[in-house]
Amino acid sequence: MGKNGDYQLAGSMLSNVYLLPHILEEPMERVDMWHSCSDEDPEYIDYFPERIQEAITDEDLEWIRERYKSDSFKKVLMRHIEINHEFESASIGDARSKLVKEGFNLLDMFR
Repeated sequence: MGKNGDYQLAGSMLSNVYLLPHILEEPMERVDMWHSCSDEDPEYIDYFPERIQEAITDEDLEWIRERYKSDSFKKVLMRHIEINHEFESASIGDARSKLVKEGFNLLDMFR
């Protein structure tokens, strides 16, 4: 799928850190981090349409699993979690602005 596929999958992963484990049927505990909206909560996965899950082929699952387990995806996911964990306690101003900017740039490596 190439870079564009990686970019889209990584973007989906960061939009809700529970999404790819759900698709891959892997357990994932609630992550200790700031969730900016309810769409990022683990409970939002309950609304994931079954039709989409059923449409994902074994080949798709293999590709998703391979990418999700790759070093580049792990690195981006861990930093995303760290940023959102730090954001909870960061004071308003430069510290938060720096975290927001870094968070927005996490996907750059997939372009």
